[in-house]
Amino acid sequence: MIYPSWIELPAKDANRAAAFYKAVFEFDASEVYDDGERRVSILLNPADGKPGLSVNETKNFEPSTNGTLVYLNVGSDLAPFLERAVAVGGKILTEQTNMSETSVYAIIQDSEGNAIALSFSS
Repeated sequence: MIYPSWIELPAKDANRAAAFYKAVFEFDASEVYDDGERRVSILLNPADGKPGLSVNETKNFEPSTNGTLVYLNVGSDLAPFLERAVAVGGKILTEQTNMSETSVYAIIQDSEGNAIALSFSS
């Protein structure tokens, strides 16, 4: 079986990106660390087979709304996540939309310019 093991989101400013994701998803984000080549904050540590998630400020790793679209399952109502995203400088690119009778998604633009999909299934 193939599944994601780690997701890195590009950032222009790792501190700003970590603050955005911490506010929107209420993550307990790690401090931004700098290894000389990149600045990174871990948003989710992998556990129980779930993927890890980080923001990564690295030369030539550019945020975009035109590339791969990552769907983050928020487990329930999207409204609070969308409200928090807008409150901290994000944009709603696609309003809450039904994918099927049981699945819903919306797409936001984060503080760095990445498109991120939020979803849940009932």
